[in-house]
Amino acid sequence: VLLPAVLPGDTMAIPLHLTSWRLQARPKGLGVYFCKTPIHWTDVAKAGEESSSKRDCYSMDVESSHFFRFCVAIRKENYPDSLPSDIFSDSAKQIFRQPGHTIFLLPTMVLCNLLPCELIFCIKGTAITGTLKTGK
Repeated sequence: VLLPAVLPGDTMAIPLHLTSWRLQARPKGLGVYFCKTPIHWTDVAKAGEESSSKRDCYSMDVESSHFFRFCVAIRKENYPDSLPSDIFSDSAKQIFRQPGHTIFLLPTMVLCNLLPCELIFCIKGTAITGTLKTGK
């Protein structure tokens, strides 16, 4: 099933009957395949927990080494757990895990210091900080 395109800044709710299916993404109109690694929202189980990972979508042109790279961030929202944990085994818990997640499709970032001095940086809204030497 192909869902409609999600434009930058837009949101879309995934129909409940599709949440157990393999979720994959790709940019529209760039001539690349869907990413091979599906989006595993069920791996993020506790309210407030977040997970992020990188995805690669490879070119449909066999003569090109072009690919598109993006990040997937998943956050479990503050919904109650769906079932008492002592009733079911681990495999059954996976089946009954309720969706209550926000999935973000984000651009990747490359930071290159072209300044003649060391660069100290932080990314607002995250715990990411660092230092880059000249030319790195």
